Amino acid sequence: MIFREFVPSAVKAQLAFLMLGNKGTRGYGAIHDEAKSKFNALDQALTLRIAAGERDGLDDCRAELRAAKRNLELAQAEVDCLNRFATRDEMKEAFDALGAEFTTDAQWAAFIHAAWAARMDFSKFRDRQKRARDLCSEIKDTADHLATLLDEFDNVSDSPPEFHLIPTLLEKTEARELGGHNLHWWSSMRPIVLGHPKEVPSGLEDFDEWEERARKTLRVAWAAAPHLPALLRTVASVAGDFTPTKHGVIGAALQTRQHSPRTGYIRAFGRILIDGGVVRLNQAVMSGMASVATVAINDEALTVTIHDVRQALATSRG
Repeated sequence: MIFREFVPSAVKAQLAFLMLGNKGTRGYGAIHDEAKSKFNALDQALTLRIAAGERDGLDDCRAELRAAKRNLELAQAEVDCLNRFATRDEMKEAFDALGAEFTTDAQWAAFIHAAWAARMDFSKFRDRQKRARDLCSEIKDTADHLATLLDEFDNVSDSPPEFHLIPTLLEKTEARELGGHNLHWWSSMRPIVLGHPKEVPSGLEDFDEWEERARKTLRVAWAAAPHLPALLRTVASVAGDFTPTKHGVIGAALQTRQHSPRTGYIRAFGRILIDGGVVRLNQAVMSGMASVATVAINDEALTVTIHDVRQALATSRG
Protein backbone atom coordinates (compact mmCIF):
# COMPACT_ATOMS: atom_id res chain seq x y z
CA MET A 1 0.00 0.00 0.00
CA ILE A 2 1.38 3.41 -1.00
CA PHE A 3 1.17 6.42 1.35
CA ARG A 4 1.84 10.08 0.68
CA GLU A 5 4.40 11.75 2.93
CA PHE A 6 1.78 13.82 4.77
CA VAL A 7 -0.16 10.81 6.15
CA PRO A 8 0.31 10.55 9.96
CA SER A 9 1.80 7.30 11.20
CA ALA A 10 -1.28 6.34 13.21
CA VAL A 11 -3.43 6.81 10.11
CA LYS A 12 -1.01 4.67 8.09
CA ALA A 13 -1.29 1.91 10.69
CA GLN A 14 -5.10 1.98 10.64
CA LEU A 15 -5.35 2.03 6.85
CA ALA A 16 -2.77 -0.76 6.55
CA PHE A 17 -4.76 -2.85 9.02
CA LEU A 18 -7.95 -2.38 7.01
CA MET A 19 -6.18 -3.20 3.77
CA LEU A 20 -3.85 -5.99 4.88
CA GLY A 21 -5.49 -7.33 8.03
CA ASN A 22 -3.53 -9.28 10.63
CA LYS A 23 -3.21 -12.87 11.81
CA GLY A 24 -6.81 -13.02 12.96
CA THR A 25 -8.51 -10.71 10.44
CA ARG A 26 -8.55 -10.64 6.67
CA GLY A 27 -7.92 -7.26 5.11
CA TYR A 28 -9.84 -5.87 2.18
CA GLY A 29 -6.88 -6.52 -0.10
CA ALA A 30 -7.25 -10.28 0.48
CA ILE A 31 -11.05 -10.07 0.32
CA HIS A 32 -10.74 -8.32 -3.05
CA ASP A 33 -8.27 -10.87 -4.40
CA GLU A 34 -10.50 -13.77 -3.35
CA ALA A 35 -13.57 -12.11 -4.85
CA LYS A 36 -11.70 -11.51 -8.10
CA SER A 37 -10.47 -15.12 -8.27
CA LYS A 38 -13.98 -16.46 -7.66
CA PHE A 39 -15.48 -14.18 -10.30
CA ASN A 40 -12.85 -15.15 -12.87
CA ALA A 41 -13.34 -18.87 -12.13
CA LEU A 42 -17.11 -18.64 -12.48
CA ASP A 43 -16.83 -16.56 -15.64
CA GLN A 44 -14.45 -19.07 -17.20
CA ALA A 45 -16.62 -22.04 -16.19
CA LEU A 46 -19.72 -20.44 -17.69
CA THR A 47 -17.87 -19.63 -20.92
CA LEU A 48 -16.68 -23.24 -21.25
CA ARG A 49 -20.16 -24.65 -20.61
CA ILE A 50 -21.68 -22.39 -23.25
CA ALA A 51 -18.92 -23.31 -25.72
CA ALA A 52 -19.62 -27.00 -25.05
CA GLY A 53 -23.26 -26.52 -25.95
CA GLU A 54 -24.62 -27.10 -22.47
CA ARG A 55 -27.99 -25.62 -21.64
CA ASP A 56 -29.08 -27.08 -18.31
CA GLY A 57 -28.29 -25.03 -15.22
CA LEU A 58 -26.96 -21.99 -17.09
CA ASP A 59 -29.43 -19.63 -15.42
CA ASP A 60 -28.14 -20.69 -12.00
CA CYS A 61 -24.56 -20.20 -13.19
CA ARG A 62 -25.36 -16.72 -14.45
CA ALA A 63 -27.05 -15.82 -11.15
CA GLU A 64 -23.99 -17.02 -9.24
CA LEU A 65 -21.75 -15.01 -11.56
CA ARG A 66 -23.82 -11.85 -10.99
CA ALA A 67 -23.54 -12.30 -7.22
CA ALA A 68 -19.78 -12.80 -7.53
CA LYS A 69 -19.51 -9.67 -9.67
CA ARG A 70 -21.40 -7.66 -7.05
CA ASN A 71 -19.09 -8.93 -4.29
CA LEU A 72 -16.07 -8.02 -6.39
CA GLU A 73 -17.43 -4.51 -6.98
CA LEU A 74 -18.01 -4.01 -3.26
CA ALA A 75 -14.51 -5.20 -2.39
CA GLN A 76 -13.01 -3.02 -5.14
CA ALA A 77 -14.85 0.01 -3.76
CA GLU A 78 -13.36 -0.60 -0.31
CA VAL A 79 -9.84 -0.98 -1.68
CA ASP A 80 -10.22 2.14 -3.82
CA CYS A 81 -11.44 4.19 -0.85
CA LEU A 82 -8.56 3.09 1.37
CA ASN A 83 -6.10 4.01 -1.37
CA ARG A 84 -7.75 7.42 -1.79
CA PHE A 85 -7.39 8.07 1.93
CA ALA A 86 -3.67 7.32 1.60
CA THR A 87 -2.95 9.42 -1.48
CA ARG A 88 -5.47 12.16 -2.33
CA ASP A 89 -4.42 15.80 -1.96
CA GLU A 90 -7.56 16.66 0.00
CA MET A 91 -6.36 14.39 2.81
CA LYS A 92 -3.43 16.74 3.44
CA GLU A 93 -5.95 19.52 4.06
CA ALA A 94 -7.74 17.30 6.57
CA PHE A 95 -4.56 16.26 8.36
CA ASP A 96 -3.33 19.86 8.51
CA ALA A 97 -6.63 20.93 10.11
CA LEU A 98 -6.45 18.11 12.63
CA GLY A 99 -2.73 18.36 13.43
CA ALA A 100 -3.14 21.01 16.14
CA GLU A 101 -6.19 19.25 17.60
CA PHE A 102 -5.12 15.61 17.87
CA THR A 103 -2.55 14.74 20.49
CA THR A 104 -2.81 10.93 20.55
CA ASP A 105 -2.60 8.10 18.06
CA ALA A 106 -6.02 6.93 19.30
CA GLN A 107 -7.61 10.13 17.98
CA TRP A 108 -6.05 9.73 14.54
CA ALA A 109 -7.05 6.08 14.38
CA ALA A 110 -10.60 6.82 15.53
CA PHE A 111 -10.99 9.59 12.97
CA ILE A 112 -9.83 7.61 9.94
CA HIS A 113 -11.76 4.52 11.06
CA ALA A 114 -14.94 6.60 11.31
CA ALA A 115 -14.26 8.08 7.87
CA TRP A 116 -14.05 4.58 6.41
CA ALA A 117 -16.90 3.01 8.43
CA ALA A 118 -19.37 5.78 7.50
CA ARG A 119 -19.23 4.65 3.86
CA MET A 120 -22.43 2.64 3.81
CA ASP A 121 -25.19 2.19 1.30
CA PHE A 122 -28.02 3.67 3.34
CA SER A 123 -30.57 3.28 0.54
CA LYS A 124 -31.39 -0.31 1.52
CA PHE A 125 -32.06 0.79 5.10
CA ARG A 126 -34.21 3.64 3.82
CA ASP A 127 -36.19 1.20 1.65
CA ARG A 128 -36.70 -1.15 4.62
CA GLN A 129 -37.88 1.72 6.80
CA LYS A 130 -40.38 2.78 4.13
CA ARG A 131 -41.61 -0.81 3.83
CA ALA A 132 -42.00 -0.97 7.61
CA ARG A 133 -44.17 2.17 7.53
CA ASP A 134 -46.32 0.63 4.79
CA LEU A 135 -46.62 -2.61 6.76
CA CYS A 136 -47.72 -0.75 9.88
CA SER A 137 -50.61 0.71 7.90
CA GLU A 138 -51.52 -2.71 6.51
CA ILE A 139 -51.30 -4.34 9.94
CA LYS A 140 -53.56 -1.67 11.45
CA ASP A 141 -56.22 -2.11 8.77
CA THR A 142 -56.01 -5.90 8.75
CA ALA A 143 -56.14 -6.28 12.53
CA ASP A 144 -59.12 -3.92 12.76
CA HIS A 145 -60.88 -5.75 9.94
CA LEU A 146 -60.30 -9.19 11.45
CA ALA A 147 -61.54 -8.03 14.87
CA THR A 148 -64.71 -6.69 13.25
CA LEU A 149 -65.24 -9.94 11.33
CA LEU A 150 -64.86 -12.05 14.47
CA ASP A 151 -67.37 -9.91 16.37
CA GLU A 152 -69.79 -10.01 13.44
CA PHE A 153 -69.48 -13.79 13.16
CA ASP A 154 -70.28 -14.11 16.87
CA ASN A 155 -73.45 -12.10 16.33
CA VAL A 156 -74.78 -14.34 13.57
CA SER A 157 -73.59 -17.79 14.62
CA ASP A 158 -72.11 -19.85 17.38
CA SER A 159 -68.38 -19.44 16.94
CA PRO A 160 -65.60 -21.85 17.80
CA PRO A 161 -63.80 -20.84 21.01
CA GLU A 162 -60.59 -20.33 19.00
CA PHE A 163 -62.25 -17.24 17.47
CA HIS A 164 -62.25 -15.51 20.86
CA LEU A 165 -60.54 -17.31 23.72
CA ILE A 166 -56.79 -16.90 24.09
CA PRO A 167 -56.34 -19.99 26.34
CA THR A 168 -57.98 -22.15 23.67
CA LEU A 169 -55.68 -20.72 21.02
CA LEU A 170 -52.65 -21.40 23.23
CA GLU A 171 -53.92 -24.92 23.81
CA LYS A 172 -54.10 -25.57 20.07
CA THR A 173 -50.90 -23.81 19.01
CA GLU A 174 -47.40 -25.29 19.15
CA ALA A 175 -44.26 -23.18 19.61
CA ARG A 176 -42.62 -23.72 16.22
CA GLU A 177 -40.68 -20.46 16.07
CA LEU A 178 -36.87 -20.62 16.06
CA GLY A 179 -36.99 -23.94 14.25
CA GLY A 180 -39.05 -25.52 17.03
CA HIS A 181 -36.37 -24.82 19.63
CA ASN A 182 -38.99 -24.25 22.36
CA LEU A 183 -41.48 -26.85 21.15
CA HIS A 184 -41.00 -29.39 23.94
CA TRP A 185 -40.51 -26.78 26.65
CA TRP A 186 -43.78 -25.06 25.75
CA SER A 187 -45.63 -28.38 25.58
CA SER A 188 -44.55 -29.24 29.12
CA MET A 189 -45.17 -25.75 30.53
CA ARG A 190 -48.48 -25.07 28.79
CA PRO A 191 -50.68 -26.95 31.32
CA ILE A 192 -49.10 -24.96 34.14
CA VAL A 193 -49.43 -21.61 32.33
CA LEU A 194 -53.10 -22.31 31.53
CA GLY A 195 -53.84 -23.53 35.05
CA HIS A 196 -54.88 -27.08 34.18
CA PRO A 197 -55.58 -29.24 37.23
CA LYS A 198 -52.58 -31.36 38.08
CA GLU A 199 -52.97 -35.00 37.10
CA VAL A 200 -52.04 -37.25 40.01
CA PRO A 201 -51.90 -41.01 39.40
CA SER A 202 -54.34 -42.95 41.53
CA GLY A 203 -52.90 -44.11 44.84
CA LEU A 204 -50.07 -41.55 44.96
CA GLU A 205 -50.05 -38.90 47.65
CA ASP A 206 -48.69 -36.07 45.49
CA PHE A 207 -51.40 -33.50 45.92
CA ASP A 208 -50.19 -29.98 46.76
CA GLU A 209 -53.06 -27.78 47.94
CA TRP A 210 -51.14 -24.56 47.38
CA GLU A 211 -50.15 -25.55 43.87
CA GLU A 212 -53.73 -26.40 43.02
CA ARG A 213 -54.87 -23.02 44.36
CA ALA A 214 -52.31 -21.31 42.13
CA ARG A 215 -53.54 -23.25 39.12
CA LYS A 216 -57.13 -22.35 39.94
CA THR A 217 -56.16 -18.68 40.19
CA LEU A 218 -54.66 -18.91 36.71
CA ARG A 219 -57.86 -20.45 35.35
CA VAL A 220 -59.88 -17.60 36.84
CA ALA A 221 -57.46 -15.03 35.44
CA TRP A 222 -57.65 -16.52 31.95
CA ALA A 223 -61.44 -16.49 32.13
CA ALA A 224 -61.29 -12.73 32.81
CA ALA A 225 -58.68 -12.03 30.14
CA PRO A 226 -59.54 -9.98 27.02
CA HIS A 227 -60.76 -11.93 24.02
CA LEU A 228 -58.99 -12.12 20.68
CA PRO A 229 -60.89 -9.24 18.98
CA ALA A 230 -59.85 -6.89 21.79
CA LEU A 231 -56.22 -7.96 21.45
CA LEU A 232 -56.39 -7.42 17.69
CA ARG A 233 -57.67 -3.88 18.24
CA THR A 234 -54.73 -3.27 20.55
CA VAL A 235 -52.40 -4.45 17.78
CA ALA A 236 -54.18 -2.11 15.35
CA SER A 237 -53.83 0.82 17.74
CA VAL A 238 -50.13 0.18 18.30
CA ALA A 239 -49.50 -0.23 14.55
CA GLY A 240 -51.32 3.03 13.86
CA ASP A 241 -49.23 4.95 16.38
CA PHE A 242 -45.90 3.27 15.70
CA THR A 243 -43.23 5.05 13.64
CA PRO A 244 -40.44 2.72 12.46
CA THR A 245 -37.08 4.28 13.22
CA LYS A 246 -33.43 3.38 13.30
CA HIS A 247 -30.93 4.44 15.92
CA GLY A 248 -27.20 5.04 16.06
CA VAL A 249 -25.25 5.45 12.83
CA ILE A 250 -28.04 4.32 10.51
CA GLY A 251 -30.65 6.39 12.31
CA ALA A 252 -28.46 9.49 12.05
CA ALA A 253 -28.00 8.99 8.31
CA LEU A 254 -31.70 8.42 7.59
CA GLN A 255 -33.13 11.52 9.24
CA THR A 256 -33.75 13.40 6.01
CA ARG A 257 -36.69 12.32 3.86
CA GLN A 258 -34.78 12.88 0.63
CA HIS A 259 -31.76 10.69 0.02
CA SER A 260 -28.51 12.66 0.05
CA PRO A 261 -25.24 10.69 0.00
CA ARG A 262 -23.40 13.75 1.31
CA THR A 263 -25.68 14.38 4.29
CA GLY A 264 -26.01 10.68 5.08
CA TYR A 265 -22.26 10.18 5.06
CA ILE A 266 -21.54 13.24 7.22
CA ARG A 267 -24.13 12.28 9.81
CA ALA A 268 -22.87 8.71 9.97
CA PHE A 269 -19.29 9.99 10.22
CA GLY A 270 -20.22 12.30 13.09
CA ARG A 271 -22.23 9.65 14.92
CA ILE A 272 -19.35 7.16 14.82
CA LEU A 273 -16.96 9.79 16.18
CA ILE A 274 -19.38 10.73 18.97
CA ASP A 275 -19.95 7.09 19.91
CA GLY A 276 -16.19 6.48 19.94
CA GLY A 277 -15.73 9.12 22.61
CA VAL A 278 -12.16 10.14 21.80
CA VAL A 279 -12.76 12.88 19.21
CA ARG A 280 -14.71 16.10 19.88
CA LEU A 281 -16.69 17.60 17.00
CA ASN A 282 -15.18 21.08 17.09
CA GLN A 283 -14.24 23.48 14.29
CA ALA A 284 -10.97 21.73 13.41
CA VAL A 285 -12.54 18.29 13.32
CA MET A 286 -15.46 19.47 11.18
CA SER A 287 -13.01 21.06 8.76
CA GLY A 288 -11.16 17.75 8.53
CA MET A 289 -14.43 15.90 8.08
CA ALA A 290 -15.31 18.10 5.10
CA SER A 291 -12.07 17.31 3.27
CA VAL A 292 -12.31 13.59 4.03
CA ALA A 293 -15.99 13.45 2.99
CA THR A 294 -15.04 14.80 -0.44
CA VAL A 295 -12.52 11.96 -0.80
CA ALA A 296 -14.84 9.28 0.55
CA ILE A 297 -17.85 10.19 -1.59
CA ASN A 298 -15.59 10.56 -4.63
CA ASP A 299 -17.94 12.51 -6.87
CA GLU A 300 -16.16 14.85 -9.26
CA ALA A 301 -19.12 17.25 -9.15
CA LEU A 302 -19.17 17.39 -5.35
CA THR A 303 -16.91 19.20 -2.91
CA VAL A 304 -17.99 19.00 0.72
CA THR A 305 -17.54 22.21 2.70
CA ILE A 306 -17.40 22.86 6.42
CA HIS A 307 -20.79 24.58 6.02
CA ASP A 308 -22.19 21.26 4.74
CA VAL A 309 -20.76 19.48 7.77
CA ARG A 310 -22.12 22.02 10.25
CA GLN A 311 -25.57 21.94 8.64
CA ALA A 312 -25.75 18.15 8.54
CA LEU A 313 -24.60 17.72 12.14
CA ALA A 314 -26.76 20.56 13.46
CA THR A 315 -29.94 18.80 12.27
CA SER A 316 -28.77 15.32 13.28
CA ARG A 317 -30.57 13.84 16.25
CA GLY A 318 -29.33 10.24 15.94
